[in-house]
Amino acid sequence: MSIKLDFPLLDVAGKNYLDWSQDIQNHLDAQGLLDVIYEEDNREIPVTREMNAKAMILFRRHMSDSMKSEFVVVSSPKELWDSLKDRFDHQKTIWLPEARHDWLNLRFQDFKSVTEYNAEVCRIHALLQYCGEQLTDNDLLEKTYTTFPSSDNLLQKQYRQSKITKFSELITQLLLDEKNSLILMRNNNSRPTGAKAIPLPEANAARGSNPRFENRDKGQSSRQSRNSRKSRRTKRGLDSRPNRGPLAPRQPRQPRERNNNRASRPQARDNAPKPNLCYRCGGTDHWQRTCRASAQQVQSYHHGNKPETNMVEINPNATLEAADFAAEMDLD
Repeated sequence: MSIKLDFPLLDVAGKNYLDWSQDIQNHLDAQGLLDVIYEEDNREIPVTREMNAKAMILFRRHMSDSMKSEFVVVSSPKELWDSLKDRFDHQKTIWLPEARHDWLNLRFQDFKSVTEYNAEVCRIHALLQYCGEQLTDNDLLEKTYTTFPSSDNLLQKQYRQSKITKFSELITQLLLDEKNSLILMRNNNSRPTGAKAIPLPEANAARGSNPRFENRDKGQSSRQSRNSRKSRRTKRGLDSRPNRGPLAPRQPRQPRERNNNRASRPQARDNAPKPNLCYRCGGTDHWQRTCRASAQQVQSYHHGNKPETNMVEINPNATLEAADFAAEMDLD
């Protein structure tokens, strides 16, 4: 089961003792337990057994396993605090030479951005302050002015003449100038000098439409909706015609008649246009109901259209066999 931590654990080597000690004091003060690490003469309230137990739980929860094993026999938070202080409080003596070296070799021109330089200055300043040495705003301003890049000598003089008295004000002005320079370079590299910007098409621009195609689309959508309703009725077996749909009784399949005789097949219709004939007189310029022909003309027309009495139709597709000719030979 994992334990939720309020701040990082104390390292065995004590590398983070400075931060850890500050965090532990803040949490003890927030819970009203800060008097447990003070001497009895400096305590504002009497320390109870419950207060010592809560303080020990907070201490051990934010210590590494090796540190817990080493101080397992210690039951008093005041004794544990003094033991850790005696063991790791010499970090001031160890860190002081390193902090001085970092401060002497600090240069503004070695950093890519103002933010990185400001973070390093704050780290060195806090470390020197912990070791007992103080840095004033004048020291920080002079360090920044004297380590400007040589190409920005004119800019460095302008900052000096602005009479800035706080390091925070100088950092604010540097950040503002850095942002303006970045915007200037971005605009300069966006397109060649003198070229005009081409406006991009509007994302929500409305396109023109042809009303003729709109009506066609509406007609298609209405037909599709009617077909879909019809198909749903058919699938549900609700068709208006009897014995239809998937639930209707299956009808027996009728055998298909085959006839190889081409003569019995219906002839293809002649698509050629036919003249409008009068069935009374045969004229083409009027109909039968408006015919004014005489009775003699009508009789002559019908007499000429009658088929011949002894006319014999010849079937060109008739098939003759030897038996048909044998009957005639017997008669002879």
